[in-house]
Amino acid sequence: MPDVPIYHRSEVPEHLMTSRQLTAAGRGAGSPGRPDAYMLVELFDSRLRSEGFVEEFDRRAVDRHRAAVWAQEVLEDPTSVLLDTETTDLHGRVLEIAVVSCGGEVLLETLVNPEGEQISPFAAAKHGITTEMVTEPLVPIFAAVHDELVELLAGKRIVCWNAGFDRRVLTAEADRLLPSYSTAVSTDWVSAQWEDAMTRHAEWSGERTAEGNGYRTHRLDGGHQALSDCAAMLTRLREMAANPELPPPPKKRGEWAADEQAELEMMARAGLSATEIAERTGRTETSVRWRLYKVDLGDFPSDLVTPRTTPKPEPAYTMDELRTVYRNSHKRWTDEEEQRLARRHAEGASIQQLVEEFGRNEGGVTARLARISLITPPEPSSSSTTPPF
Repeated sequence: MPDVPIYHRSEVPEHLMTSRQLTAAGRGAGSPGRPDAYMLVELFDSRLRSEGFVEEFDRRAVDRHRAAVWAQEVLEDPTSVLLDTETTDLHGRVLEIAVVSCGGEVLLETLVNPEGEQISPFAAAKHGITTEMVTEPLVPIFAAVHDELVELLAGKRIVCWNAGFDRRVLTAEADRLLPSYSTAVSTDWVSAQWEDAMTRHAEWSGERTAEGNGYRTHRLDGGHQALSDCAAMLTRLREMAANPELPPPPKKRGEWAADEQAELEMMARAGLSATEIAERTGRTETSVRWRLYKVDLGDFPSDLVTPRTTPKPEPAYTMDELRTVYRNSHKRWTDEEEQRLARRHAEGASIQQLVEEFGRNEGGVTARLARISLITPPEPSSSSTTPPF
């Protein structure tokens, strides 16, 4: 090696670049065959399995199982209750509250008078609650249900779909009842444990966000009414608890997409077997083995190839011989030919006449007529001796 400096990766001076970095910067090496320095690069044994990478691939299964166990614990916990609220706006007053047990018993369901707070058109379009509905004489203000709500929730495990939202709006309502109310003051109005079902369900579903930095959350789709949302949440919890294992990926056939191939190569380099890769991708093990061979990450799958025991038969006819009988045999049909064929068929020309006019055999003519939907395709005959031209 020439007598030039050798640097570790973290010690390379800024003015020293690789040939690729120089090209990207629009520059070239002064003496391409004589490097000014060398950089030590870490090397790893490719035969060893990367447990960290395999763990990353299996994390979805782990997170789903953990979320399913959580859902089962919630359903079995006698202190668990499901709560949902509807509001005048994203940061507005409470309009409706529902609390349901995990057995499905309705513990509280009430509209709430927002004391003059306007309902935003956006919120009204979502939950359908109008000013007329919440200003009925029998609809209570929050102060009238506060004590009942505290008694109902105290010491409970409160589960919500987006618990941060429900806890915030209810705490804001409780804060308004303080003798010296201020938005800068917040009270721990109920001693309870708040838990978010939405993020747990996201872990259970296992759908990555577009940025790839977490799991995508889902709407509850309960109709945006407090009681129906609680019922939908209970259904989701039961579904999660009953299905702790990841469903198998959908079966895939055809060409490998670029992201599929990248995933395949990462899994192969991490040491996963063809069987394991097939389970994670939805491809057959045969497809995986052929693809690994194609990208130089696997051996030739000789056991999948059936050797030919007899020589390939010689064709019965040459193309020149075929076209001495039918001059256009095996030629592509042009648009003009198809239009003329359709017109002649409509005029009542027989199949034999069409065979002679178009220089194709009977099978070719009838197949083209069937393809342009002018006749019903004929049933294939195994006894025909006419050559396929």
